[in-house]
Amino acid sequence: MCEIRIAEYKKDDRDACIKLLKHSFPGNSDEATFKWRFESKMEHDPILICAKANDKVIGFISYLPWEFYYDTQKLLGYQGGELAIDENYRGKGIASKIFNFGNNLVLNKGVDFLFSFPRAKSQSASVHWKCGYIPIGNFYTRLRIINPIIKKNKIEISIDVNFEKYWMNEKNRITPFFTSNYYDWRYIQNPKEYSIIKFSSNNNEAFFILRNRQFKKIYANKSVNFMMLIDCQFTTFNDQFIHDALKYLDSVIADRALFLTTFCNWETDKGKAILKYFRIPVKSRSEMLCLKPNINKSNFTMLYNYKNWELFPHLKDEY
Repeated sequence: MCEIRIAEYKKDDRDACIKLLKHSFPGNSDEATFKWRFESKMEHDPILICAKANDKVIGFISYLPWEFYYDTQKLLGYQGGELAIDENYRGKGIASKIFNFGNNLVLNKGVDFLFSFPRAKSQSASVHWKCGYIPIGNFYTRLRIINPIIKKNKIEISIDVNFEKYWMNEKNRITPFFTSNYYDWRYIQNPKEYSIIKFSSNNNEAFFILRNRQFKKIYANKSVNFMMLIDCQFTTFNDQFIHDALKYLDSVIADRALFLTTFCNWETDKGKAILKYFRIPVKSRSEMLCLKPNINKSNFTMLYNYKNWELFPHLKDEY
């Protein structure tokens, strides 16, 4: 077997990396997603790692920056993203080597922690544990049935979000930054398609970001359309306002989906505010957050407490 060399990505590797990603993740990764993920202007650069055999790219892993705040403290985490290995080189331990190399490289750049969402009891999870990641907790999916006979509203999709509004932020929570720059990068520049729906009432505002999804062959070999709530923001957690906002949301998406799903930390204020409107737990679906702290940084003991995390599906790169 030839020598495998692992190093940071160089621009000369671009075409080979895109080819490998397209083959590994057909329909989900191409030149457009590569350009959006890794070549957009961001405050913090993504970190890309390649594995090569005889100068041929046979492995790739990415790390994307995510900013968080905890009270007044700003934290920088990097999420491990797409990991691809050429099919002719799989089963040789290259995935573990490139992952471990990448983890050490990113932490040595001074970030506060690494995080990821591996499937529980998967080979990916085993690799994470071997590389020092710690499971923090599972964030469970819940489901909301859409009333099919509700009075339909004309779809009102907007990309105009007022960032001068005071969106509700919780104290003592580890919360992803929500800024105009993040919003523009995550939802407007993203090649994936999102529905962005706003609701206003009595000087309060809410907006919802959704993606179309599909259950295939759920019954009689037919597919059922549903939508995933990727993120939502409110200027108040007043129960009547939340009720009205979600009722309006139902009326907008009723023609496109039978139900709405999401996952989050249901113990946060936002989670509690929408919990009773997502009545059905999906016990078979959860997202496991795990992280690897930078031991050379300050003591971030709050990272280990599941209850401290305020997150929605938007934090997972896949969505």
